[in-house]
Amino acid sequence: MNLTWKNRYVRMKKHYGWTDKDIGAMTGNTALSIRQVVNAKSQEFPRWLKLAIIVFEIENGHKQIPIM
Repeated sequence: MNLTWKNRYVRMKKHYGWTDKDIGAMTGNTALSIRQVVNAKSQEFPRWLKLAIIVFEIENGHKQIPIM
């Protein structure tokens, strides 16, 4: 199964029990700004968030291939 970056992000949030507000606080952003970058159709998914997802997947044995 090949998930989108957004789906992979949702899986990571669910695993840790995090909300967009939690991630915003960790990164110095607001929940709204996190939702905007995750849901933006006109821009690429943030590289910093891709890295977090890839690390999460490696640490948890997910078979998702990181596509940049």
